[in-house]
Amino acid sequence: MYLLFKSDASVQRKGFRATHTTVCGGRLLALREMEHLYSHAKYGDQNYDNKEDCDWIIQGLNDHRVRLRFLTFEVEHEQDCGYDYVEVYDGEDDSAKNLGKFCGNKVPPEFYSSGDTLMVRFRSDDTINTKGFSAAYTAFDAPIDENDDIMERYHL
Repeated sequence: MYLLFKSDASVQRKGFRATHTTVCGGRLLALREMEHLYSHAKYGDQNYDNKEDCDWIIQGLNDHRVRLRFLTFEVEHEQDCGYDYVEVYDGEDDSAKNLGKFCGNKVPPEFYSSGDTLMVRFRSDDTINTKGFSAAYTAFDAPIDENDDIMERYHL
């Protein structure tokens, strides 16, 4: 966020008041340089909040594919990941191929998109909260071929 306040010296008043909130999710552009994604704004300082509902759409620059690697991962564990979880989709929304649903503290595998977009979904319920996750993403050079199954080539 960028905020600029300018005033002349002619009249003095009380100024202004502003507030802001941080929301999770959104559209991210994957570049050749590594960028980072965090489960919540206060990652590292406190646990994530109840009822998180976050979708990040990561798109590769100039139609490049996207590489996603989780660096840390601590999400409430449950056998079927029914409470808090992270899902990764090979596309822009949940109609795309689901590449996995994850919870607990085992770091998920690395992901490579078959096209130019991955979606990361994070959901939490209203009880147990943990540290969350951090991930790194980049764009990588590989031609997008409709007949190519990059998931098989990278053994996901």
